[in-house]
Amino acid sequence: MTACPVNPTICEWMVFAPVLQLAVTTIVAGIVAYVAWRQWQTAREKLVLDLFEKRWAIYEAAESAVRQVMRDGDVSGNTAIAEIAILRSKAMFLFGPEVEQYLGDVQATMAEVGLTRNMLKDGNHEGDWAKRSAEAFKKIANFRRDFIALCGPYMKLTAKLPG
Repeated sequence: MTACPVNPTICEWMVFAPVLQLAVTTIVAGIVAYVAWRQWQTAREKLVLDLFEKRWAIYEAAESAVRQVMRDGDVSGNTAIAEIAILRSKAMFLFGPEVEQYLGDVQATMAEVGLTRNMLKDGNHEGDWAKRSAEAFKKIANFRRDFIALCGPYMKLTAKLPG
């Protein structure tokens, strides 16, 4: 082995330089990977929260529309059916098909309430308008229970994706 032209201690450490460089590079790469993973996790958590907020807005608006019908006892004079129709188009992108279908059923039930109420107001007591009206109102009265059961899995902050 040739003699070290400089300090022999420095020459001994220079043998370990590639190992030290590899260790530092590995540590830096690990830190960079951890930071990237945390950024991905944060982005995912933000997506979950954003989805929750959009879904919550639909839930609140649907509940508000149903409250109008329950308060007024009718759909004439309020915008409940139109609001549910708008919410259906939004829900199909934020929930699964079962929620959009249920809102369609609610919309049809609200239309049934309007029809039966109009027939009873016009004095048309032939047929079973009163019974149909009562059945429609019963469905509307169960909205909160049924809608919570459908939306519940989507409203958890573990982000169930549509479909």
